Amino acid sequence: MSDRREPTAEITRQPWQTPTLVNLSARRTESGNPYIVEDTYTNGSLIYFYGPVATEPGS
Repeated sequence: MSDRREPTAEITRQPWQTPTLVNLSARRTESGNPYIVEDTYTNGSLIYFYGPVATEPGS
């Protein structure tokens, strides 16, 4: 229960978001369309990174 209240969860979220944005930049150049990048970020990166991060402290 204490794990859920710990600020470690928030600290883990920030560093994960940084690399995600960097990857998007590289993909944006490949796709050439900002719309596709946004969709992929919300449908893949965001959920993929937030999923495991939220499961660790939640469990």
